[in-house]
Amino acid sequence: MRNIVEQLPGQRVSFLVCSDAQLKPTDFSDLQVRCGSGHIVEDLYGLAETDLVVGPPSTYSGWGAFYGQKALAMLQNPADVVDV
Repeated sequence: MRNIVEQLPGQRVSFLVCSDAQLKPTDFSDLQVRCGSGHIVEDLYGLAETDLVVGPPSTYSGWGAFYGQKALAMLQNPADVVDV
């Protein structure tokens, strides 16, 4: 996430994090993060409204990108880097 912010200097970047894990915005320290509601449909529609969907190879991430006609970057492992 920090790498994405670094690639977009001078732009306001924020993240919508949707997960079945219990997360808080404070888990992401200096990043602008909003957590999804945790409701599967609300989170999917939320992802569809983002500019870029980044996530694991899953139909969940894929559906959000497809429905919103947004770019999709699938991360195969935690060390992967997204080139925006």
